[in-house]
Amino acid sequence: MHQDYILRMMQQISLFITGVFRLRKEGDLAAAHDEVLSGYGHLTGLPSSLVHGLSEDDLLTLLSARGAMPVDRCIGLAELLREEGEILLAQDREEDAWPRLVKALRFYLEALAEEGDLRSADIPGLDEVVALVSWHPVGDGTRSLLLPYLEATGQYDKLENVLNAWMDTGDPDAQVAATATYERLLTKSDAELIVGGLTRSEVEHAILEIRGVEHYPVNG
Repeated sequence: MHQDYILRMMQQISLFITGVFRLRKEGDLAAAHDEVLSGYGHLTGLPSSLVHGLSEDDLLTLLSARGAMPVDRCIGLAELLREEGEILLAQDREEDAWPRLVKALRFYLEALAEEGDLRSADIPGLDEVVALVSWHPVGDGTRSLLLPYLEATGQYDKLENVLNAWMDTGDPDAQVAATATYERLLTKSDAELIVGGLTRSEVEHAILEIRGVEHYPVNG
């Protein structure tokens, strides 16, 4: 019954987002943006100023203040943030768009982690956001959910993007995690790696780069 309720709520959210998407595709970006801003209150019970003003962690605390995380509100929030981010990208407002897209990613992943019966296929916006921001730095909370998700779903090229963005921050833990991840990828078949967007030589080369080896050793 709970799963049926979640799916019904997601259908309602989808209908609302479809209307916003139509406005965006028709080129009426201002009207689409207005719809999204009003949608925050209708679909999540939170004003847009609060959604944008609070951190991801603070929003999650607020949403779960009465106990378990309300998955429907979490997905609704993610969908609205994603749509707003894409509207802002269409308006060439990238600096405003990225925080919304990164925040959307966190809420998609939290919903997926919270609801055991929920599948990533039920929330297609998740992989859409991943494709947009996988190269963008994300917070620890998002990364801790994103890396295992990408590895489990075989999105190895996106996984590499996230690892590279993390290593670019200079965090020493990133190199350790990246090495362990690449070593796990080496246990995959060549076909699995190719389907996931990487080749075995690329994985081997990534490990050598992390270890400070610039070129492959030459036999003989």
